[in-house]
Amino acid sequence: MTSITDAVRGIIQNNSFLAECLRLNLLNTSEYARQIQLEVEALTFKVVKTQTIVTSLNRLKTEFEAKLTNTFAVDDIQLKFPITDIVYAQSPTSHQKIAILYADIGKINNNFLNVIEGNTETNIFVNSGLLAQAKSVFEKEMPIFERGNLAAVILKFGSEFIDVPGSTFSVLRMISMQGINLIEVLSTYTELTIFIDLNDSQKVITIIQEGFLRK
Repeated sequence: MTSITDAVRGIIQNNSFLAECLRLNLLNTSEYARQIQLEVEALTFKVVKTQTIVTSLNRLKTEFEAKLTNTFAVDDIQLKFPITDIVYAQSPTSHQKIAILYADIGKINNNFLNVIEGNTETNIFVNSGLLAQAKSVFEKEMPIFERGNLAAVILKFGSEFIDVPGSTFSVLRMISMQGINLIEVLSTYTELTIFIDLNDSQKVITIIQEGFLRK
């Protein structure tokens, strides 16, 4: 027979967001106990009091703290701003123009340029001060989207995390839980670049410094 704690554990484990809220004391355990009371009773085949479920939730909080405690560590943080995002439709000359873009802007000190190529679009993140130069490379093509006042938060981490499931996701989840919009995310072997609104940059830096920066 399934115990009450096992039933509650199974319900929580099916929702990683709830598990994280429980770990961070963001979950109203009394209200949530009432919400899952019928489900717990169905799993245990007996009448269960909400306070008993609350007790199980509090017991599981300690368990989840041990299992869900973040092990991902950031070695360095860089902030680049202001950044503008420009999107062009893919064309037969897109690759050639991107090569010119890298050659031109690559000569400029303290430049910032990231290009993402999809099947139908080319997404360009560039220093806002170099926006006119970037646009000139695409000549008469009109952007299908443009957004300025962005910041790029660049995280450097060790190669040991490449095979750790959900390691970088733990950073993105924590940022999203603070109501911050992740406009774009890029990753390489040991770097994660997060594009956000410039007004959110200090919040993101604080989250990373307090929760992920290697001590």
